[in-house]
Parts: sequence; C-alpha cells; structure tokens
Amino acid sequence: VLFWDFASLPQKGLNGEDKTEEEKAMFGRGLKVMGNFYASITGTSVIQQRSIDLPPGATTGFGPGEYNPTPYEGEGGRGWCIFEQGVSMTVLAHLTAAERQQAEKGKALPERFRRAQASRAKVYDIAGDAPVARECSLPPRDVLDEARRAIEKARFTGKADDVMVQQMLAEFEWIVGSTFEQALEDHATSGATLPPSARSTVAGTSRGEASRPSSEV
Repeated sequence: VLFWDFASLPQKGLNGEDKTEEEKAMFGRGLKVMGNFYASITGTSVIQQRSIDLPPGATTGFGPGEYNPTPYEGEGGRGWCIFEQGVSMTVLAHLTAAERQQAEKGKALPERFRRAQASRAKVYDIAGDAPVARECSLPPRDVLDEARRAIEKARFTGKADDVMVQQMLAEFEWIVGSTFEQALEDHATSGATLPPSARSTVAGTSRGEASRPSSEV
C-alpha cells in the first residue's frame, strides 16, 4: 500500500472548488494521524524525493495547474514535508540507538523490530539513480529538536497547521519514546540474547561499518 499525503487525502478541485463537508472531515482525520503513518516503527517505510525538478515551461504558483515553488526544506520549506521527515528520522534514530545499546549488552532487539529492520530501511532517499537507505547516528532528542527548529522556519498553507504540527511533534516524541522504553523493558525480561557472530555484526552496522544494499526497497 502506498500512502502519499497530498494524493491520498481530499484536496480542492482542479478549478479551486472547495472540499465537501465529508471530504473536510476525512481530511481533518487524516491530518491528526499523519505522523503515525510516517513514524510507524514496524509498519511503514518512508520514501523521500527531496529534489523538486520542474518540467520545462512549468508555471509556478499556488493556483490550479501551477507548480508549488516552495522548497522541500530549509528557510520557508514545506511544513508538512519537514514534519514527516522529522518524525520518520526520529524513529530511525531511536531504532539505531536501541540496536546499538542492545548489541552492547549482547541482546537482540524485540522480534517485531528485528523483522522490520531486516525487511526494509525505515527511510529511503530516491533523488539519485538508485534508492539510498538513510542513516542516523544522532541521539533521537537531537533529531527531534532539529525538526522543531526547522518547522518554526517552515511554510504552511493552512493558517493553523504550524500550531497543530508543533503539538503533534511534542505528543509524538512522548508516545514513541515510551513505546521503545516499554518494548525494550519487556524484551529484557525474556532473556533473549545474540550469538557472538550476530552480536559483532549488529554492533558494526550500528557504527556505520555496514549497511543494507541501497537497492533494497
């Protein structure tokens, strides 16, 4: 299943027609759980195209048939894109830190985390010739703080979106941090450990000495 925020949620019509009441309600429900799609620890993989290349002769603007000229990130960047990147990269930071910490103790990640990690990278960048699995060695708190600062400089089309996103970001970190802590605590009581060979492999990967093939999608 592919979820693409703009294309998957109701938008205004081609000629600027407003959404119906039903579409507005659906749109609102989608926004409230937007972070869940991108930040799912085991359920989703995020595909990013951060390079915005306009076709020849394209007209830029914010009207029907025009290409939105807002940059993906940076000063005045796209607020929702920055939020979605922030939550997904924070989860990646949590996974990387948890994997490293468990390996140092000679323990494995909880099984559902291991399955997700083995099946796909959490975040892919597809701006180049081939997908590249993004990595993150920063502490989760630093990644979240960076996202918060970026959102403060971002541009939102909806007048109240910036306030909503800041609140969602705060709630998100509490939920995700608690989920990781509880999962690792529960797993610690199971006594599951890594064999020596797997232990060294996981520790090496966490330090960036090895990575998944970039073509794994």
